[in-house]
Amino acid sequence: MEKQGKGIFFSLFMRPELLICIGVLLLTALGSVTGLFEKLDLRMYDVLMSVKPATPERDDILIVAIDDASIGEMGTFPWTRDILADALIRMRELGAAGAVFDIEYVSPSQHGIDPVVESALPQRFNESEQNITGLIQDLSAAVARGDLPPAYVPETAEELIQSYVAPEFADLQDAVVGKLARDNDLYFAQAIHFFGNTWLTINAGDMGIKLSKDLEDYVRSNMLLNNVTAPEGLIAHENDLFLSQQQLTRKMTPALLVLLEQARGAGFTNVVLDSDGTRRRIELLHETEGQYIPQLVFAPLLDMLQTDRLVRTPKTLIIKNALYPGEDKRSDVTIPLDNHGRMLVNWIRDDFRDSFKNESMLFLHDLDKKEKTIVSILQNLAGFRLGKDGNMLSYYAAAQYLTGVYADLQQTKTLLLKDTSKPSREDERYTDYFERRREFFKDCAELTDPSYEKEILDVLDEITDDENAAEIGEIKESVSDKFAKLASYLKEYNSLFSELEGLYANAICIIGHTASNSTDLGTTPFHGQYPNIGTHANVLNTILNKTFIYPLPWYAVFSFFAVLIFIIVLFDKHINMAMLNIIGASGILAVPISAIILIQFGIYTPIVSPFLAAALVYIGNSLYRFASAEKDKTFLRRAFSTYLSEKVVDEIVNDPTKLTLGGEEKNITALFTDIKSFSTLSEKVTPVQLVNILNEYLTDLSNIILEHQGTIDKYIGDAIVSFFGAPITVEDHAWQACVSAIRMKQAEVLLNNRLQEAGGLPMPLQTRVGINTGNMVVGNMGTDMKMNYTIMGNDVNLAARLEGVNKMYGSWVLASESTWDAANAGAKAGTLLGRRLDRVRVMGIEKPVQLYNIVAVKSEASNEQIECVKVFHAGLDRYLQKDFEGARKLFQTASRILPGDGPSEVFATRCTEFIKTGVAEDWSGVLTMTTK
Repeated sequence: MEKQGKGIFFSLFMRPELLICIGVLLLTALGSVTGLFEKLDLRMYDVLMSVKPATPERDDILIVAIDDASIGEMGTFPWTRDILADALIRMRELGAAGAVFDIEYVSPSQHGIDPVVESALPQRFNESEQNITGLIQDLSAAVARGDLPPAYVPETAEELIQSYVAPEFADLQDAVVGKLARDNDLYFAQAIHFFGNTWLTINAGDMGIKLSKDLEDYVRSNMLLNNVTAPEGLIAHENDLFLSQQQLTRKMTPALLVLLEQARGAGFTNVVLDSDGTRRRIELLHETEGQYIPQLVFAPLLDMLQTDRLVRTPKTLIIKNALYPGEDKRSDVTIPLDNHGRMLVNWIRDDFRDSFKNESMLFLHDLDKKEKTIVSILQNLAGFRLGKDGNMLSYYAAAQYLTGVYADLQQTKTLLLKDTSKPSREDERYTDYFERRREFFKDCAELTDPSYEKEILDVLDEITDDENAAEIGEIKESVSDKFAKLASYLKEYNSLFSELEGLYANAICIIGHTASNSTDLGTTPFHGQYPNIGTHANVLNTILNKTFIYPLPWYAVFSFFAVLIFIIVLFDKHINMAMLNIIGASGILAVPISAIILIQFGIYTPIVSPFLAAALVYIGNSLYRFASAEKDKTFLRRAFSTYLSEKVVDEIVNDPTKLTLGGEEKNITALFTDIKSFSTLSEKVTPVQLVNILNEYLTDLSNIILEHQGTIDKYIGDAIVSFFGAPITVEDHAWQACVSAIRMKQAEVLLNNRLQEAGGLPMPLQTRVGINTGNMVVGNMGTDMKMNYTIMGNDVNLAARLEGVNKMYGSWVLASESTWDAANAGAKAGTLLGRRLDRVRVMGIEKPVQLYNIVAVKSEASNEQIECVKVFHAGLDRYLQKDFEGARKLFQTASRILPGDGPSEVFATRCTEFIKTGVAEDWSGVLTMTTK
């Protein structure tokens, strides 16, 4: 009994098929444990990302790019910090909700020049010049009138110098010295405060910069998270793994203290790279001495969601009591993490330039430049003094008023920048400041009223004489130029401001370097060169949309399929060979299909190890059965031979007897195509170009045939041989063939345009099509070793002849009467626009064939096409009645209706010849072709 039990165990569990299965499963499991399949799994992950539903893009995320255009205009990066300070100030005016810098400001910068002081200097120097000039003129006039004796001049001059000139120069020096230079770090900090919701960086690695105690204390007190609940050491262990992979040393390196003191918060910029260098996932928290640095965009996101705390489990990070934008109730948001505690980023598929709202920093700079130009023009007008009858002209008061208003605005801006109170996005002072700026530019527009310029020009005309005509002319030209530029720049400013306001309003702005010379580029599942700033945008987009990727561990998926494979192999003795092959192939396909289905719901499963296990078990056992069973060799040889030949259609799969040689007679439609003057084209392009052109051409036309349920028999150079109605029975096969021909001609136009735009087509491609319907033999032809599913018979030859007959008529699509009658019958009757041509006797076929020219789908045909066919048929009737004069007139009319219509021109010419030569008494209109 014991021996019998051992025998049953051996026969059941020690079979070679089962041993192969166990060996394969153990090897593939070992490959996963050791990371052997890691890079393959990463590539398959990228493939799965490409077949999942597209990730929606939020319209409140805006990438503000320091790109090639802005660097080309504003100078090599890194810029002085006043440039980004000005950008922040402008962004708040445009309504931006938040600013996140993907730029690390960890070192102090050099001082710069204060543009407010610099812009005020010309006016200040002008005032001093006028004051001193006035004193000298008064002194000179007093001497000239005799009011001041010459003896008192030195004493009076000394008194003027001491009382007026010296104090004037002292005031001028005070306005320049010590005020012209500006601390750009302080100005940047003021701009950060001004914006009110700015987020800076904390690098999670050691950058070799020694931190001051004040900076470290401030960061720990104000920038780090203390509301994270996590298993002891979990996040730190994951961070250590990340740091070792990136070859970094643990130490936080925050931005400058002067900047952080004015910022809302900060986050780390470090990005996770997989073993193949691709960015697919991100750490959200970095532990430092019991506190946590949030990821760069995770920091402002937590602030936005007003969360109470974060709870970390081995596989999730839970944002507790989050209030999402647009939602009324708070809720917990669970972010799934991989086995190293990282969130998989649900990437946007689009190229960086096409993903999210993406704007160059150049446009903010350009807006500032336009504003400066407008103010400069106003100052020039305010400094141009012109009066009449003792009073200054009206433009002067307007320009003085506007420059005064702008000076007040600049003073307000300075006060707001120097304000030390806690930043507030609702502060009415900022609202009032921006509203006053809007009013200022509205008022500037009033100065462009033509009456101001006209008033100046009129006065200048009045004071013009022969001596000053040239000088006054220059002044007039300058005045007109200033008013024209003022109007132009105001229009450009307002237009650009409105456009940018639409982009920046309520946007979370991520600011970073994207120029082509940037080293901050990386690979994503979709793109080889993708700026890192886009990584942060995708992280923010993933969490705000809650479009998370849920990763399943490899062992869970592998275990499921391993058990399934083992059960199948265990009982495969009870399954016939055909079914076993179906189950084996299905099992292999089940792995990727399952992964594709799961990814539609955001669930990612590694598939390399289970796929290899299923495939290797199937192949191993198939080879074993092949080697061990002589009777199966012929079957397997036939099976593999079939796999390597043409694709077998459904009817052949359902009926394996069709793998044998032979065929059946069936009523189907054959369609032949050929390119006009293909030899000429071949001579005008290189062989490589010819192959590329032909590939595109054959692809487009073949797709049309397949879309209309046709079967492609073969390609003969540039020609396509195809048929409709086999092996799948298609009731309207003639109609489908005709419509395919119409669609081919339409696709041909698009293809020619595309190829000509690419500069690779010296002459257009023009396709001739021949179609015939009849009884043909269809089936496998060839030998036992090599078969071809094809068609044969006289009706096939007729379709080929008809393609060539197009040359005689200047037509493109010719069909036989049998095709037209079948296509124009039943439910499809009247749907095609076609016309009768001759009855012809083609070479090799004695019986005359009535030709039909297929023109269009009637519902798509133009009025000219329909009218042309109608007139043509009237002409053909007269032609067959031997009324060649009347027929010619109708054919010529048809040709005028549709210029370039080949058949109309051919028949008109033929009528002219018949009028001259006449026709035989027994002429019946049948035309015998003497060439193919």
